Amino acid sequence: MKNYSTEELQECPAYARLMALIKAYDSKGNQQYFAYRALKYLQLATNLLLVVIPGLNLSFQSLSMIQSMIALAAINLTIESLQQFNQHHQKGIGLRLTTERLRQEEHFYISQSGLYKNIFEPHKLLAERTEQAVTEFLSKGSNTVKI
Repeated sequence: MKNYSTEELQECPAYARLMALIKAYDSKGNQQYFAYRALKYLQLATNLLLVVIPGLNLSFQSLSMIQSMIALAAINLTIESLQQFNQHHQKGIGLRLTTERLRQEEHFYISQSGLYKNIFEPHKLLAERTEQAVTEFLSKGSNTVKI
């Protein structure tokens, strides 16, 4: 069993593509996760304000309080619509799963185990399996994520 040197790995186009995809998918997955959490926290804050404002016993319970509650409800509805439209949570999960699959391919390739054990051209297999993982990710409706 041959161990790959760092130079050999850097010269392999399939390995370079694999590493670029891992970096891109990991970064994009983190962005989706951050956007999802930020919107959830904002939604939580507006929900709390909707509950707290009526209980404040303000002396000026007039049109301004009603207007502020309507505005908060509109903000809350907008946040929920953004979450549904952008699907940050679903995209983040898909990106993380694909990243882990690509990392697993990297591990098998470097350690020459799994499908890479006793194979004549492991570079070609790596290229095929990398593209297969990307194609499967994109075919699941996640093609709106720009990598």
